Amino acid sequence: MKRKQSLRGAWLPYLVAAVFLIALALFMLAMKYRRSFGLVFSDSALSSLAVWVCALLLFLIGVGLLYAAKDKYRRMMNIARRRAAFRDKATKEAKLEYGLKITAIGGGTGLSTILRGLKQVTHRISAIVTVTDDGGSSGRLLEGNMVLPPGDIRNCLVALSPREGIMEKLFNYRFESPAELKGHSLGNLLISGLTDINGDAASAVRDIGRVLNIRGKVIPVTLDDVSLGAVMDDETELFGETTIVQDQRKINEVFLKPRNVLVNAEAIDAIMDADLILLGPGSLYTSIIPNLLVPGIIDALAQSPAPVYYIANIMTQKGETEGYSLSDHVEAIASLSEERFFDGVIVNTASLSPEMSEAYEKNNLAMVENDIAAVKKRKLRIIGLPLAKEEGFVKHDADELASFLAKGRF
Repeated sequence: MKRKQSLRGAWLPYLVAAVFLIALALFMLAMKYRRSFGLVFSDSALSSLAVWVCALLLFLIGVGLLYAAKDKYRRMMNIARRRAAFRDKATKEAKLEYGLKITAIGGGTGLSTILRGLKQVTHRISAIVTVTDDGGSSGRLLEGNMVLPPGDIRNCLVALSPREGIMEKLFNYRFESPAELKGHSLGNLLISGLTDINGDAASAVRDIGRVLNIRGKVIPVTLDDVSLGAVMDDETELFGETTIVQDQRKINEVFLKPRNVLVNAEAIDAIMDADLILLGPGSLYTSIIPNLLVPGIIDALAQSPAPVYYIANIMTQKGETEGYSLSDHVEAIASLSEERFFDGVIVNTASLSPEMSEAYEKNNLAMVENDIAAVKKRKLRIIGLPLAKEEGFVKHDADELASFLAKGRF
């Protein structure tokens, strides 16, 4: 407190001294030419030269003190501005630390996309992530190793990091050599290595989260070794996420192998403790539904006091949902249980540019048809937002979504 007071008043004595000395110098000159002012004082003690020199010195010292006062005042104001900025930042951080408790469930790029927006409005985020990815670096790490596929987990950790740019470059860096490391991302190797050191994936993810100082938590939906299976429209069964997506046949349903995996208790806690729960966005059959197939997740969603919303995909997806409407997506999710476990759907209302639409049409893909009337038959609340964002491809506008959710109008 004493230091604050000294900073506030440090400039004032300089200003008073400066004004006094300048005024004294001017007064001495006025006395020298008192006749012009009609004054009657004797100046026999001071020669004309002495008066000029003394007055000049006093004036210069006064000007110097005036500049010193100005400098100290400027420094004081800079400190005050920095303190005000710090208080504003601290206030904002405090609001984020005590913001909405949002639990988002999904995987792939869809979940990590919305996490980037959510961390701008709250730091109480729990991302429940699917663990059935078997492609690329994740797939190679799974071969012969009892580790969870780290790809989707890595993306969510990076998305929640406050230094997202540099961490994204670092964690997504893929080695070109040697041959044993080629194609592996650094983030995947770090997660797998820490899993080996700690002996379990959950603590490894928590430790990486602490290193990155993430705004929230990333929670694998299960810690068991599990893969994804699918029944195609000709009743053929396929195994492995990559194999399923690359097949040209229509997916009838997906399942976990084994089916009786143990749910991660942290995932249940995050669902039951949430203020709001989001399903998706993301690949319907390989990112969203695999989480819901883990025993205990749907029951927790049905029992949670928080509203549960499915964030609908904007575009159909090759290998999964070609030709699907909004109601087809909703039906695929709702049919997983006889009990109602979600309350509404957040849909996109924005249109695409002709160029973007044409680019998707070349791959037999299109915007998901919002057949709202069919969805309302399930008595679900519909929230429409302009979420389509074009960045070489179509993605959800995470900032628009987060801004809406922060208002609490759900």
